[in-house]
Amino acid sequence: MASRCILAPFAAAHCLTMQGNRVGFPTPSGFPGRIEHLLVATGPTETVTGHVEVFDRFEYPYGQPWDAAGLRAAVSDIVLASQSRINLKNPGLLLLSPGVALGNFDETLIQAVQAAVQAVGRKNRGLMAVAPMVLRMQGLPDPHALRFGYGLFPVLNRHYRGESIAGASD
Repeated sequence: MASRCILAPFAAAHCLTMQGNRVGFPTPSGFPGRIEHLLVATGPTETVTGHVEVFDRFEYPYGQPWDAAGLRAAVSDIVLASQSRINLKNPGLLLLSPGVALGNFDETLIQAVQAAVQAVGRKNRGLMAVAPMVLRMQGLPDPHALRFGYGLFPVLNRHYRGESIAGASD
């Protein structure tokens, strides 16, 4: 989990950049310096914060078993809990880093995010979008090698009051 906490902001930044967004990083905080969020440009001089949330309760092999209803509830809980950091005074993007899970988890996670944003988006008009980052593995000609990457699937909050990012869907 520690390496995912470190890599998640950079994976999200790469994905957001590939979707046409301008992304930057704040000055590292603490000692040693840590980067725990990123900045996404919404205009020439305006930015919103992308908050990275490790969402590992279902991660393989040690996470809890999951089903669609439980995943929807867990995503709704985490989206609601983000309101203390992401709100009208501090607008932003919630980036979920779920790690690795088995059996159609990625598709069900994206559906759970869509349902959560639709259900609770009106309560948080400062929440621009929720974007799960899912691990992508691609086989290579060498059977002992894999290529790793990430997919980022931003789901816009229709009730957000402000400028949006590129590459997001309703």
